[in-house]
Amino acid sequence: MTTNTAGEAFQKLVDIIAQLRAPNGCPWDREQTPQSAAQYIIEEAFESVEAIEFGDTKNICEELGDLLMQPVFQAQMIADTSAQFTITDVINAITQKLLVRHPHVFGETKVADSTEVLANWEKIKADEKPKRESMLEGLPKGLPALLKAYRIGEKVSRVGFDWKTTDGVLNKIEEEAKELHQAKTPHEIEDELGDLLFTLANLARHLKVDPEAALRKASDKFSKRFQWMETQCKQKGTPLQSLTDAEWDALWNQSKK
Repeated sequence: MTTNTAGEAFQKLVDIIAQLRAPNGCPWDREQTPQSAAQYIIEEAFESVEAIEFGDTKNICEELGDLLMQPVFQAQMIADTSAQFTITDVINAITQKLLVRHPHVFGETKVADSTEVLANWEKIKADEKPKRESMLEGLPKGLPALLKAYRIGEKVSRVGFDWKTTDGVLNKIEEEAKELHQAKTPHEIEDELGDLLFTLANLARHLKVDPEAALRKASDKFSKRFQWMETQCKQKGTPLQSLTDAEWDALWNQSKK
């Protein structure tokens, strides 16, 4: 049975999760803890991103539903075991945060553009959490490295620490590539390669490209082309290991068509 409003639908989901966790509920759901179920937040988030990138609206709807279940499930487990908060507290907290951090919408603050919005956001966030000694402390340690580099650059740019132009970033990439070429020891090579990757992530930011999405798409494209090459060799009975450099190049160029 479907419901007519978002509030009714959400309450029905909350009630279902509570029933699954009840004494007469589902054994598997009752066995879970916030720690054991944490992995599913990441899994469902990745599945949602994949659906969004494919543009399949039906699948997007389904995957977002799976993702939405995770905070409700987490809140229910915590409410069951410690009663420290409920899903209502979670909703109230994010609602209040959005109201406070958008004074240009819900208050009297005037802004000229999104740059000023982000600068205000960081200032408000710093005022909310005065114990933090750095604006970078809030970044999760478990972020994928490429995304973390992007987010670090994004955050420090809000206070003016950034390249002024995209050409400035490109010049830095050339500098880092030269230093990598000159590196000798394994430690130097790792260090310089890291600097180059960090700068590339920030080039993506300047170009308004999601580096994680771009790299995923490039990896998928490579995989698709290589699998085509594997199929061609299999049909001809040609072992991959027997291909010459010239044959690899020819196959690769054909795979692009």
